[in-house]
Amino acid sequence: MVLACGIMANAEPLEPRHRAKLEEQLTGTVQVWRLLTERHGVKPGTALQLRVYYYGPGREPLETLQRALDARAAYTWEPAQPAAKVVSPEQAWVLVGLTEPLPLTSEFLLRWNAELFTAGVEHGCVFDGWEAKLR
Repeated sequence: MVLACGIMANAEPLEPRHRAKLEEQLTGTVQVWRLLTERHGVKPGTALQLRVYYYGPGREPLETLQRALDARAAYTWEPAQPAAKVVSPEQAWVLVGLTEPLPLTSEFLLRWNAELFTAGVEHGCVFDGWEAKLR
């Protein structure tokens, strides 16, 4: 089973379109954490690997973003590649990464998502979300 969630941001000033995505994601993150804990028995502090998804206008911005994220934490990345379904020119390429097992809490997920979203915005990319694969 896979539970997933999408876009967030931190305290940096955000454009209204990013702020709307942040608010949407904050709600989604809380809901996914509730599902993980109440329905799937995940306890605060349980370490799970999370898969992350980014879209960008091309390989170069995604690879620059990848290097920035690697400076913060350990990820395993698939090479950036053209997206199977192009929604817009700004989202023509996709980058998928996998974390090392992370000890999860609601607070951690909110903060982590904020960092990932902000990194995407800073590099002209879109953080499309994350998923946790359960046993």
